[in-house]
Amino acid sequence: MVPAGKVLFRIFNFPVTEDALKSGLSKGLTIITLIYISRFTVSKYLKLPGKLGKILEYALNYLNELMKYRNKIKMKKPFKSGDALLLEIYQKEPVLKVNKSNKTSIFGGIVVILLLIINLGLLYF
Repeated sequence: MVPAGKVLFRIFNFPVTEDALKSGLSKGLTIITLIYISRFTVSKYLKLPGKLGKILEYALNYLNELMKYRNKIKMKKPFKSGDALLLEIYQKEPVLKVNKSNKTSIFGGIVVILLLIINLGLLYF
C-alpha cells in the first residue's frame, strides 16, 4: 500500500497521512452532528407547525408504538407478524389526532427546509 499525502506517523508500520486524518475527522464530525440532529428531530418534544408538522408527528408516534411492541414480530414469519402488529396499533385509539384545519406556516416550512439543507450540507462537505 502506497500512502497518498504527507505521512505524519506510523502505527505498526501502517502510515497515517495528513489527508486521511483530515478526511476521517471531517467524516466523524459529520456523523456525530447528523446523529444529534436526528435525535433532536425525532424527539417527542419537537413541535413543527402546520399540517406537515402534524403529519410528521403522527408518523413518529406510530413509529414509537411499533418500537414499543417490536418483540411481537416473529423472525419465522416477519411479514405476517409485522402486519398483525400494524393492524393492532391501527385499530387502537388514534395515536395522535391530526388537526386538519392547520396549514403549514412560512416559519414551519423554513424550519423544515433549513434542517434538510443542514443535513445535506453536513453529508457532502
